[in-house]
Amino acid sequence: MYRWLNALILAGCILASAGPSSNAADPKGGLPAELKKLYVITVFDTNDEYLASSLQKDKARLEKTLRITIPKGRYEIVASLTKDKVTADNILAAVKALKGKVTKEDSVLLYYGGHGSISDKYGHLLKMTNGVDLRRTTLRKDLEKLNAGLVVFLSDCCSTKEKSDQKAEAPRPITPSDDIHPAVSHLFFRERGFVDITAATDDAAWSDDRNGGLFTRSLCRLLIRDLDAKEAGGLIDLKKGPQLTWQRFFPLLQRETQEFFTEWSAAMKARYPNAHIRSQTQKPHAFLLGAEQPKAAYAAVEVLNGKQTTLKYKFRWEEMDGDDVKPEWKEIELKPGQRLVHTRAVPQDTDPDDLPRLEMDWDAVTRVQRLGSILWQEELAPRRLPTELVKKLKKGFYRIKK
Repeated sequence: MYRWLNALILAGCILASAGPSSNAADPKGGLPAELKKLYVITVFDTNDEYLASSLQKDKARLEKTLRITIPKGRYEIVASLTKDKVTADNILAAVKALKGKVTKEDSVLLYYGGHGSISDKYGHLLKMTNGVDLRRTTLRKDLEKLNAGLVVFLSDCCSTKEKSDQKAEAPRPITPSDDIHPAVSHLFFRERGFVDITAATDDAAWSDDRNGGLFTRSLCRLLIRDLDAKEAGGLIDLKKGPQLTWQRFFPLLQRETQEFFTEWSAAMKARYPNAHIRSQTQKPHAFLLGAEQPKAAYAAVEVLNGKQTTLKYKFRWEEMDGDDVKPEWKEIELKPGQRLVHTRAVPQDTDPDDLPRLEMDWDAVTRVQRLGSILWQEELAPRRLPTELVKKLKKGFYRIKK
């Protein structure tokens, strides 16, 4: 059902040298030393009645996963925000309250469940049911100021709910031990730097009333799964090394979530013919996977309506290596003179010559147009593409005149 072991072997081969590590290695070799304590902030926007039942399941699942994988005393839930407490100010206040309490010998986990969106101006936003939205970059900067040995920021959003699933998933019996569960030890206590992951790439993150979000379920399943050297083909021995870093783990999380979505959506559509599951996949996106990662990378194309009338068109990005399904068409309307930058998140080491093109189709053309994109490596996706860069590369900007 979830073919992650082959992915682990592949990830170990490809990503073992994917960038410098800041981990403090054991002087005798092997795994880095464990950090002392994990401080946890959970935020679930259950004030939104539409998502409340699903988010309650996610909250309970995450707390149970922590409880059965980390001994009491090695972690602490310092803030648990739900209902009316979920505001931008309260989230930032919970982070700032850790200042002085957290040291470089500790780690921090902030987990957010709720709505999200992408703004051309501000990048990824956490959409608050109450009050103003919270920029992801603002929250990231406050987390960075804690100067913890490791910060992990995970979000299950932009959230879209379907009807109740047919039955609740049976919990997997696991007996807590005096030691941290191996995978959790590697990812939350032996890793260093900043990890920032959200549940979907430029699309919806799905959930249902009975069992909660697909991303949260996929993550928790992987964290409690028992791995040993034999199961992982000898590449990863969670007791001896090499380390299961987030760079190695993230492709597994993507695959688990994508395969889960395929199975879940098919089952939901079979049981509920009127189910409004418009997405073809759900693929988590990583903003950061450690201390030495670039901030972000995008393929970018800017379109200007040079007509005197409204331009109506549909678009999709070309397939890239790793796409399980071809991206779906989306429809856009631009008023005369209006311009819009289309972006797609791409791997941070993507060669500019390997960027996907933007496919566009509208009434005035006889075949789909394929527009070349440029590589944008900045904290936020661009609102406008620099004229000098477009002229230099001779692609990326397109004025539609007919």
